[in-house]
Amino acid sequence: MGMTTFSGPVRSLAGFITGLDAYVPLTVATKTLTPADNGTTTVVNYTGVGGILTLPAASAENLGLTLNVQFAATVNVGGYKIKTITNSPGDLFIGSLYLAASGGAATLMVPNGTVDDVINLNGGVTGGVAGSALTFICTALNRWTVSGNLICIGVPSSPFASS
Repeated sequence: MGMTTFSGPVRSLAGFITGLDAYVPLTVATKTLTPADNGTTTVVNYTGVGGILTLPAASAENLGLTLNVQFAATVNVGGYKIKTITNSPGDLFIGSLYLAASGGAATLMVPNGTVDDVINLNGGVTGGVAGSALTFICTALNRWTVSGNLICIGVPSSPFASS
């Protein structure tokens, strides 16, 4: 997007996103994203065991919220989870993810739409290898539409699960 210049008062209902805040490094085990993270890219550098990235509630006030996640480091085989917020029961993933191993064909994975509220990445068959990228958009009440590409090692397996 090009640069836009305004003159006079400007009101933004969703805040302002600057180029300086575009990338948010994640080097800790757990983080809960908020509406303030709208339009940013969270770059996962955490490689410890048991990392969890939690999305905000898929609520009316968050409709249109867009969150990007990229993996700069391969996740530890101990696992990394991206999940919907636990105090918002009923939030689920819809959409699809492509998983592919080096030199292999991509496999399309789709959540079942009824119970899948977690994406488990193990740095192996369910993806999370460096270069993996995901986008989450709150498209409806209780629904996060996910899209992206996960790089995996071995035969791709669905990362979608129920908590």
